[in-house]
Amino acid sequence: MIVFVDTNIFLDALLNREGLATDSERGLNKCSKPGYSMYTSSVSFADITYFLTKYRPAKAEILSEVLLKKSKYSSDADKRFSEGSAK
Repeated sequence: MIVFVDTNIFLDALLNREGLATDSERGLNKCSKPGYSMYTSSVSFADITYFLTKYRPAKAEILSEVLLKKSKYSSDADKRFSEGSAK
């Protein structure tokens, strides 16, 4: 299954946002299982890096180790997912 993960899902989990973190973590964990391909945009990665560096600097280092390994980036990922087709 191909899943496009938005910036806020990552931020909910990484910043432990009250009322949102648990569901976001559950979704991210599911996407990291075999059979799933998790995509995000390069803009999302930039936004996540900014917020983590500002609010949770210690987690910013984790980002480079985990998020970069688990997500796939495509130059046209945003366009393909907004059109409803992931090829």
